[in-house]
Amino acid sequence: MLIGALWEAIILIICLFLKANLSKLDNMTAKKEWGGARLGSGAKPKYSEKTTTIAFRVPISKVEEVKQIIKNKQTKWKIKN
Repeated sequence: MLIGALWEAIILIICLFLKANLSKLDNMTAKKEWGGARLGSGAKPKYSEKTTTIAFRVPISKVEEVKQIIKNKQTKWKIKN
């Protein structure tokens, strides 16, 4: 009688252990419903056409003048939101 009760207790403990670990496994393999890419996310385009980056040399004394000229032109080209 004592041996039968002992076996029942051991089986119960094993079942509880397996049940707890299987639920953890289910949580690990379940598809997450947050994060990832979303429609409409990300930076919006500033211009109505493709852009590229350019680099060129200018005299040090003209750097600020060239930056201001470019900034003024970009402001005219930008899409109005």
